[in-house]
Amino acid sequence: AFGGYEIGTSGSGSSGPRTVAVVPATPSGVGAKVLKEDDKGEIRLADVQSLPQNRVLEAWVRRDGEVEPVKALFVPNGEGEASTTLGDLHGVDLVMVTTEPSGGSRAPTSAPLVEVPIKQS
Repeated sequence: AFGGYEIGTSGSGSSGPRTVAVVPATPSGVGAKVLKEDDKGEIRLADVQSLPQNRVLEAWVRRDGEVEPVKALFVPNGEGEASTTLGDLHGVDLVMVTTEPSGGSRAPTSAPLVEVPIKQS
């Protein structure tokens, strides 16, 4: 369940990040939300199981049919939440997260924990 995992604005008068896609809990049990501000994005995960010591999460974006890794590797915290910045989302139609060896990979080596379709505005 992904209930209660909501991002609000800061209340400072700016519109703040805009949610562009939410994926409720998948068969893996992981829920995902992609936030976008201007052309930059962030993915936030909930209910991620702890990872073996030699594994990390790696995000990927699909743009023009090509899958590219996101530069930062990340791991869930003790509450099962994890997030990373995605960089430029211009032209991206899908964001995925996989578990990878601790140094990351040049291409996904496991099935995605989540796949988040992105509609371009």
